[in-house]
Amino acid sequence: MLDRKYLWAAAFALVSGQASMAQAATITVFPDVDMLTTFTLNNSRLDNDRLLLNVLGGGDNVLVSQKVIPSVIDNFYSSQRGVTVTTETGALSPRLLQGVDLLVMELQGTANLYSPREVAAINAYMDGGGDVAFIAESGEPRIVASFNTLLADLGSMIVFALARPIETHGDQIADTVLATPLTDGVSAFSFAAAHPLTGGTAAIQDSGYALVAFEQLRMPIPVPAAMPLL
Repeated sequence: MLDRKYLWAAAFALVSGQASMAQAATITVFPDVDMLTTFTLNNSRLDNDRLLLNVLGGGDNVLVSQKVIPSVIDNFYSSQRGVTVTTETGALSPRLLQGVDLLVMELQGTANLYSPREVAAINAYMDGGGDVAFIAESGEPRIVASFNTLLADLGSMIVFALARPIETHGDQIADTVLATPLTDGVSAFSFAAAHPLTGGTAAIQDSGYALVAFEQLRMPIPVPAAMPLL
């Protein structure tokens, strides 16, 4: 039997016209910045660039939140025909996120630098169907734990392992590319030192560990076509 609170919420959405306003948002997590370097994105033998294009989907407006060090992702997306890229080094706000298709958040070697007000703005952006690419890594468990706190604050169930059991002395090809919409056209994906991920849907694995994962959030409440109000 459907929960009464669920029925009331669905009924309210139906009569208020809000049922069609909720949109699904996707967050994709990369636990290794070396997955998205100039080398990996420009190497014709790798498909890291293809996966990054799949993250963008059919969008054409990218906002790169650059909290720590300059990112190469803005250069990659700006090289794509018809794609507009804005780089923001300051605080995120609803105004900055308006009209954005993909928000890129990159944290390398530093704890979460997003304020509660920024997290609220990102959540509102995702409520409207905006997608997020979350890229972070650190060798310090304390800092990695802050990544998990930030992901949870965004409503994600994806979690970084605090340790990195797979560390290479250079780029390595992941041994498994799973069949997902994110990996369409991807056969060879490179990484260096990655935190294994749990939660969400794995897209790339190596030695049984998930190295890239994604999750669809903000799913709208399904409302039957003809549901009597209680």
